[in-house]
Amino acid sequence: MQEVTRLVNLYKERGEQVSLTITGHSLGGALALLNAYEAAAALPGLPISVISFGAPRVGNIAFRDELHQMGVKTLRVVVKQDVVPKMPGLVFNEGLQLFDDITGTLEWVYTHVGAELKLDVRSSPYLKRGGFNFLGFHSLETYLHLVDGFAEHKRNVSIGGSKGCSFGEQGM
Repeated sequence: MQEVTRLVNLYKERGEQVSLTITGHSLGGALALLNAYEAAAALPGLPISVISFGAPRVGNIAFRDELHQMGVKTLRVVVKQDVVPKMPGLVFNEGLQLFDDITGTLEWVYTHVGAELKLDVRSSPYLKRGGFNFLGFHSLETYLHLVDGFAEHKRNVSIGGSKGCSFGEQGM
């Protein structure tokens, strides 16, 4: 974080507008979110964004809310058929918030942060159909192929997410 702080200060002193975007795939996406938290704490007021591909859940509801308060913007790109973004907490996750009246606040469950762009391998004629291909569904190459396909063919996609992210709805 020392080097990031040094570079941010260097470019600010030169009068440049500075922001920080952190990205990663799978575990790298989870680490990107943790790094964004650290950067937001160390550099208050700096615009910080995270773009993760196929990342697992990282923290609980309090962590999500804290990132929101710090102003960190997050876009999670997930493939519908990929199981990694459903972990940890395949069963016990932010979906249980619907039952708060019965269960009380579940501070121990994992939750996602930010807006989600959900992709589907079935939308591409170039990817294999049917069956379960864990490694293929989680591959960064698959993610980039599907994102590129949306941009190339000008399909309308919507980006929706939990509170705290202002990416809004966009068409590509």
